[in-house]
Amino acid sequence: MSGAVLDADLVTGVVRKVPHAHKDMFDFIIYSDDAHRMFGINAVLPLSVAYVNQNNDGDWEDWTLTEFDPTRPWLRASPITNPVIHRGLIYLLDEQGRLAVYDPCKHEEGFEILDKPMSFGIFKHYDSHNIYMFESDQDELMVVLVGQRGAPVHVVKLNENTMEWDKVDSLQGRALFTGTHASMMKKIELEWMQNRKVLLAPRCCGT
Repeated sequence: MSGAVLDADLVTGVVRKVPHAHKDMFDFIIYSDDAHRMFGINAVLPLSVAYVNQNNDGDWEDWTLTEFDPTRPWLRASPITNPVIHRGLIYLLDEQGRLAVYDPCKHEEGFEILDKPMSFGIFKHYDSHNIYMFESDQDELMVVLVGQRGAPVHVVKLNENTMEWDKVDSLQGRALFTGTHASMMKKIELEWMQNRKVLLAPRCCGT
């Protein structure tokens, strides 16, 4: 089975085909911060990751894969949110609040499931309809928990000292934009937009 991946530049309209990965179909695709490396993540079978580099001519080289290993960690990854690159590491979120982390410098080791957090803390029994993870403008790893039909909306951030999810009570004048493929938090000058949560997910729009 093979998976086709396309690299499309939405500004120039140039589309390049990335070489097939004959061992894996990817559940997630994520670019490195400089956009010259692409990671493919298989989250259905035991967690596995591959990467492909873009050369100086703009073409993509062959995928570097990890061997299939049934003893690798298993994680029920949230299908809604993409993985997030945070301080050079790739984080993958499961539906209960657990995290798996991958260090590109230790590719052969693949993903490691962290011992903590074990849940979303005070929201561990909260029935979230959609879950979105992102890196904030203050370099924090955060998650948005969205209830049925868009309400209520809760925000938590990873306390990297305790490795637990802490509730965020205030956005401190920032606005949060969240959707299926990407989420972001930005400082907003418009007063009416401050401390707002704008949901851009399909069938779910609100504040």
